[in-house]
Amino acid sequence: MRYFEWFNMSNRATVVSLIATAFLVCTVSRAASPEVIWSYVPGGELSGTPAYTLDGRVVFAAEDRWLYALDADGVLQWRYDLRRVPLTAPAVGRDGVVYIGLNPDRVVAVTPAGRHRWTVTGFGQPRAIAAAPGGTVYTVFSGGEVSARTTQGGLLWRQLLAHTLSADPVVTADGSLAVATQDNSVAAFTHRGINSWVYRHNQRLNVLAAREDGILLAGDISGAVLALDSSGKPAWRSRALGAPIVALHVDDNAATVAVSDDGSIARLSADGALQWTARPPGGISAVALSGDGYTYAVTAYGRIVVLDSRARLLAEETSSRGQPLAHVALTPGGRLLTGGRHWVVDLVATTVAPTRRHTDVLGQWSNLRGDARATGVARGYPGPAAADYADVLDYIYLSELLRSDAVDQRERALRDIEERVAAGRVGGSYAYVVELLSQIVDGAGQPSERERALRVLAAIADATVNSRIARALGAERSSGVRIAMLQTLGAIAADPDGDATAAIDAAVRRPGAGDREAAAAAWALHQIALFNRYPARQRAQQTLAWIASEIRFSHQTRAQASSHLSGSE
Repeated sequence: MRYFEWFNMSNRATVVSLIATAFLVCTVSRAASPEVIWSYVPGGELSGTPAYTLDGRVVFAAEDRWLYALDADGVLQWRYDLRRVPLTAPAVGRDGVVYIGLNPDRVVAVTPAGRHRWTVTGFGQPRAIAAAPGGTVYTVFSGGEVSARTTQGGLLWRQLLAHTLSADPVVTADGSLAVATQDNSVAAFTHRGINSWVYRHNQRLNVLAAREDGILLAGDISGAVLALDSSGKPAWRSRALGAPIVALHVDDNAATVAVSDDGSIARLSADGALQWTARPPGGISAVALSGDGYTYAVTAYGRIVVLDSRARLLAEETSSRGQPLAHVALTPGGRLLTGGRHWVVDLVATTVAPTRRHTDVLGQWSNLRGDARATGVARGYPGPAAADYADVLDYIYLSELLRSDAVDQRERALRDIEERVAAGRVGGSYAYVVELLSQIVDGAGQPSERERALRVLAAIADATVNSRIARALGAERSSGVRIAMLQTLGAIAADPDGDATAAIDAAVRRPGAGDREAAAAAWALHQIALFNRYPARQRAQQTLAWIASEIRFSHQTRAQASSHLSGSE
């Protein structure tokens, strides 16, 4: 009967019917503890909400100074020794690289295989990291430093704010990075680091979120939610709750669910109208939203609560341990992942009614607060395109050199790009460097030049070129270029749509395929099998088994394929 106490609807005319419905649903759905799919207990408190890769792996860090990667079945894939206490939640880039902030002042990048890639330092403790789908990695430090880097760690730009941050940053739908500071201001920076606008509020802002229509949401210490348009002008303000807002989540209908530090939640319509408020016993400690408007909340009493868009209680379950819960997120497979805050941490993937598949791409990038609308990157933001850099002089210079008929000029451009990537100083040219290299691979250069371009793309490991290379592989006539393509696909490893696996299978079964191509294909398939889920993993293993048994390949090549197959199972 206590549910009558924690529903407080803004439209009192609907209270009786909604409470009655909630009571009936609650009576049916109060069952035993939910089914535990898997659990894992690290050696310390989590540094933040777990993040997810496109292939379904779960990545999180703990106070024991380890970074963990588990597959969708909860099997440990690897541990990386951070050697320092993690201070941020992990962020996962589109290429599967994991970024995390460490005490006292550094950010480290870890490859999808659990190996160190690079480390950078900043001013103050790392506050948050947002790995945008355009390839830019934003690092934000508590001392007010905001910087943008390439996936190789190269600095694109850096800004030092006059005040420390009061909220985690977000990337808006138009590509701006929005940050809130202790002087009650919100500032937006373009992807080139230009400060486009500043809005000064009358209260400190604790949290930011971005809608796909360009609206920036901010929650303040008075319990109000503020909406700003793409120019930084207020669109509306709504007093949602009576305590400071600590989290904001947005669903498919642009409705906002706000969470306050006293454990209350509220839902606002797209125009800011208050629809309902609620506070379950124990108070809400974390929230995740499904694409269809369901709110999954966990409480300090160790309960999992499910509400629909009208605040009807659909389910209330006790977690497997019955201990306070601090994290909740929907996995790409549609299951619910919950976690505790204390030294004994329980991560449980569980089926909680209503069982619905999460239809959105949950994240190849940051997962700051547990759902697809709170990743730190607005849905709909595609990232900087090559066209954005058309006025950059060295882009024009390099593109002219690469289109030249003179071998020495093309060599100069290729050498310039190779040196930039090797030194991690691609800088603001990241987007067009990838495009120029892709144009070379597509046939704009000689075979030797295309092989070099592929090697650079393999070093960048940019997953956006994965399908492009896979399509070109089948029509490629040069054996050397085909081998380089196979090696690049293996270096990228990500194959969410199965394009690379299918292309590699077709290439290696081609009548003219030789040992070198088969060996390169076996290695690439091994990498794909390691870092992808079914059906890509299954298809890669099937092709590896075929290579291992095909008598036209040498004994050494077949043995390598057999070894790769065993290592991927």
